[in-house]
Amino acid sequence: MTALRWLGGLAAVMVLMGITAVSAMAQSVTFAKDAALRSEPRFDAAPVAQIKQGTPGEASTKQGPWLNIKTSAGAGWALTTEVSF
Repeated sequence: MTALRWLGGLAAVMVLMGITAVSAMAQSVTFAKDAALRSEPRFDAAPVAQIKQGTPGEASTKQGPWLNIKTSAGAGWALTTEVSF
């Protein structure tokens, strides 16, 4: 198997597993509605901060429908549907 084909297969598996980076660098986001930042990318994870609509942040990692986001109020996980890029 060629290296390029192997890398393509690995990328496909990572996408299917939801293990993708938002980008090589942090991406600016704005909260589209009030939301809770959570300690882990799960609905039952403890909230670490309540974020108001319009709050800016930096998304660094995507895991399934969740983004790891840093804001002035704290860092944690929020759903991609709660922010705009």
